[in-house]
Amino acid sequence: MVTVEQGAGAGQGPDVTLLKDMVGVQKALRLLVERKLPLTKDAVVALLEAQQEVYSSEGLFVKKGQALREIITALEQGTISVEEIFRGAGISTVVAPPQKSGLAKLWDKIRGK
Repeated sequence: MVTVEQGAGAGQGPDVTLLKDMVGVQKALRLLVERKLPLTKDAVVALLEAQQEVYSSEGLFVKKGQALREIITALEQGTISVEEIFRGAGISTVVAPPQKSGLAKLWDKIRGK
């Protein structure tokens, strides 16, 4: 399990479930978890700011850019926590152990493990 930095927020912040619609944000958050990087407020804010700049530069997703700005501000102010960001995006911070391939399982069976 990856450790998630928790804030003092009580959930009065913006709607973080909007992150489920943001594919780039989801991919980046998943990578943080998969690579077992520290899930700190600074790391998540930097990730969200980079994605918000992408939305702003394209000019096509104004509402998503505004939603990200609200989420970033709430995260920086401590209104919401990093844990709420991951929960809102629908991403588990529990890293599953790697699965053995069929060949590895067969080899273990042959060796008697």
